[in-house]
Amino acid sequence: MTKEARNNVQIWSAMAMLAFGAGLSIAGFCVEPVGEISDSVLLVLAQCFIYAGSALGIDYYVNMKINKQVENQGLVITEFFKDIAKTLQNIPFEDRFCIISGDLVDVGGVEDSYSEFTKRFLEPLCKHVALKNIFCIPGNHDLNRSFVNGHKDDYDKWINSEDDDTRFNETIKDSEYFTKAFNHFIKFRNTSLSADYQSIFGYSCNIIPEISLMCLNTAILSNGGLDKSDPSNRFPKDSQNLRVETSGLFEWSENNEGRTKILVMHHPVSDLTDYLQHQLDAVIKQSVDIHINGHTHFQKYEPKLHNGRIIHTMTSPQLFSSKVDINGYSILHFNGKDLQTIEYRQWSPKNHHFMVGAELADDDT
Repeated sequence: MTKEARNNVQIWSAMAMLAFGAGLSIAGFCVEPVGEISDSVLLVLAQCFIYAGSALGIDYYVNMKINKQVENQGLVITEFFKDIAKTLQNIPFEDRFCIISGDLVDVGGVEDSYSEFTKRFLEPLCKHVALKNIFCIPGNHDLNRSFVNGHKDDYDKWINSEDDDTRFNETIKDSEYFTKAFNHFIKFRNTSLSADYQSIFGYSCNIIPEISLMCLNTAILSNGGLDKSDPSNRFPKDSQNLRVETSGLFEWSENNEGRTKILVMHHPVSDLTDYLQHQLDAVIKQSVDIHINGHTHFQKYEPKLHNGRIIHTMTSPQLFSSKVDINGYSILHFNGKDLQTIEYRQWSPKNHHFMVGAELADDDT
């Protein structure tokens, strides 16, 4: 049943209950003894009011909350485009790139979410960044959670797999589970983006000859929050249970010697299994120059020195969240292949515009 049909059933059943209660009370006045209503009729009338009031009242409250969130989100997005128009004005259009580190939408199981994302965010963004220069990976919110919930056996097979990396990398490519779990994201990706996405597990490309980008999907074994919402606790938490397809990562690392290498993931390395944490840490130390993740809603920048070179590790801020978070975005400025500066822009709920992101940058510069 669609959301609209469900709302209609809820409203009409509440109205029918009110009509039934009103008819019953009128009838109570008309039958002997005339002018009096028995306690049983009053009890039924009270139940009718309770049902109708809860149905209509909850619907009003939920819609009010949702509409308020959409209104706030629309304000942030409108001001975001005004802000990047100013902050990017001295950067040539063809030299602008956008990386979205997952969670494009809040509910990936609803196909219309991506239509709204395209209309309200992607299309306006293309006025400031060329479509071919926009790259993204899915996050746990981009999963079709209903599909995962309905295919618990498949989920268990993969989350409990004891296959080594080689076997795991081979077998997941033959399974339809992963493409169906991200079916709406994949449709959006194929119809709305121009980047060459080789697979749902990850992809790489040279955004300019001197800089190579690897987008690694860490959400393939996420349950999309079912560990928190399922009362029977059938799903384990994502943290320290996630696995990734590593063959593409290793190939990318080996084949781009001399380039600045940017690795983008949605989840932090600490959400992977212990073994994969060591694997990715080794790859990052050996060959990654810039490592970006999202998910945590806690912006962090941590330069690390390893064998005489700096590894820039950062958590990208969320542009919009209904939670009590600092919202904003970051701009990485390059000179050729070299990262020069990181600029943070922070949303001010009080002033309704973006400003220098002192809280995101942990300083006042």
